Amino acid sequence: VAYSLSRLEVCRSFTEFVKIFAEFGGEMVDLAHRSGDRQHDLKSEKRRAQMGVARAALERHTMLLLTSSKTLLRHPESESALQCRDGVFDQIRTALQLIAICVCDGVLPVDPVRFVQTSSEEPLDIGIQLTANAAIKQLT
Repeated sequence: VAYSLSRLEVCRSFTEFVKIFAEFGGEMVDLAHRSGDRQHDLKSEKRRAQMGVARAALERHTMLLLTSSKTLLRHPESESALQCRDGVFDQIRTALQLIAICVCDGVLPVDPVRFVQTSSEEPLDIGIQLTANAAIKQLT
């Protein structure tokens, strides 16, 4: 999923985007099934809740990714469209990282830059970012 996500991020043509997004969608469906099974197997109530939050975030942000990427492809000169799309990518990577933490139950160290890219720019809507991060931190 992370590889397809990075391919989507650098995609510049609509036809290529549709092809990669179809692959990404299939991988997300597979991840949803596997993470759902894993969520039920988790012994810790905290980890089950974290997994549920991450799965719900991925579901919502996948559709936002489609919309924001299409907008950016139609308006490549728009800085706000770029910021919006990049914010969605950041949220998806954060959710993927949370799933990785839940699956390994904190036993394996998680590379902080594997899913989340460091960015010097502020996200477009810092309020939503802070709300989501606060909700995730309360579960950890």
